[in-house]
Amino acid sequence: MQLKRILVDEYSGFSGDVVKRLAPGSTLIVDDRGAGDYGAEMQLLPWFCVIAVDVKSNDEITVTLAGGAPVDDKIRRWVRENDCNFAEQPQLSISITLHCGDQDKLLELAQLFQNIVVRGRRDAVPGHKYMCSRTAIALRRLAATLAKVWPPA
Repeated sequence: MQLKRILVDEYSGFSGDVVKRLAPGSTLIVDDRGAGDYGAEMQLLPWFCVIAVDVKSNDEITVTLAGGAPVDDKIRRWVRENDCNFAEQPQLSISITLHCGDQDKLLELAQLFQNIVVRGRRDAVPGHKYMCSRTAIALRRLAATLAKVWPPA
């Protein structure tokens, strides 16, 4: 599959492993995690927002965000309008199926995360500034990668 190959080239492997064969249904981690995102026991820090992509075909993927990302009313509305699977407890989980040309939805969601920590807006949790920005950057990168294969809608 061309889409899966582009994603593998961009993100260097499925679930952190070297890919020998591109099997259907493989999950790719696209959250740009690094060594600083793990605690002393080599577990992801609890605030980290995991972003995973499951490639169903060249024209369909499922994107899942899970972890400590804050959610406001605008994100909740976006989730409802885009028919996402959504849960806030015990932790955030947003799952959306995208089809060829839908990559701009990721840009919309990225902007909503970025707006949570826009300059001048106060947030009770200082870490949100860092985490929301990282999540937005990762979503924008994924949208740009999809645009290499999918024409805009």
